[in-house]
Amino acid sequence: MVTENTIEQYLQDLNIPYERLDDRLWRTGFRGDVKDIDVQIRLADSVLIVISPFINAPRKNRAGIYKRLLELNMDIMLTKFVIDSEGDVYLMTEVLAETLGVEQFEQAVMNVTSLHDKYYGQIVALMYSPLEEDTEGDDLELED
Repeated sequence: MVTENTIEQYLQDLNIPYERLDDRLWRTGFRGDVKDIDVQIRLADSVLIVISPFINAPRKNRAGIYKRLLELNMDIMLTKFVIDSEGDVYLMTEVLAETLGVEQFEQAVMNVTSLHDKYYGQIVALMYSPLEEDTEGDDLELED
């Protein structure tokens, strides 16, 4: 059974500096190729959640950006782009915590950070693309 102590031991074993924010919540960070990457690790009842803020809600080309993120979700294994209620984008992975070993823990954290590095520039470029401009408050419409 994975506990809070197990997560802290994994972080220490992997030489990952961290700050404990709550009983089951930790924050760490990594220096990426383009920017620093903030990562939060949460131990829920049956899953470990690794999540990283990716971009703030896009103001321009919103539909194009969200479309590209959905396309990437189709190709990426385990880690997914997710959007909160305000439109901010995160990278997130969830793994079963019951039998989580240090290798799976490391893979979850590294997947989030490496994908952040891999796709950040591409998505930011879409934010400044002249292809399409959304006005704040526009909603994406689903096709029938």
